[in-house]
Amino acid sequence: MGQIEKAGQKADEQTKSLQQSLLKHSFEKEETLSLAGKALEQFEARSQILQMFIEAYELGLDAEEQVYGSMRGRSKTDLKEIKLAIQKRNILYAKLAEYQKRFNLLTQDFNSSKEQLIKLGQER
Repeated sequence: MGQIEKAGQKADEQTKSLQQSLLKHSFEKEETLSLAGKALEQFEARSQILQMFIEAYELGLDAEEQVYGSMRGRSKTDLKEIKLAIQKRNILYAKLAEYQKRFNLLTQDFNSSKEQLIKLGQER
């Protein structure tokens, strides 16, 4: 979990660096500037989704602990409480899957934009 948070912080730092770099550089082609802006927006969107994923993952871990915590140390198990805890956990895991899918799609878009930028840079 700590590694994911560090990666998110690094991505935020890189985003700020990219934003500053984008403002400092002049581009020969308007197309290049437009594509660079688009790539930066995609990168920022990926970063936001990653942060949402981290937060949902932490909630999922808490929900998982609640499921098992409700089963531990009791002589009489409350099935209703366990069932509710499992439903909550499953909802959070579905949200995690959604965030992961969105992150992967944004990554594909970003990689495509980055590839186009590289091609434009090689055409010079």
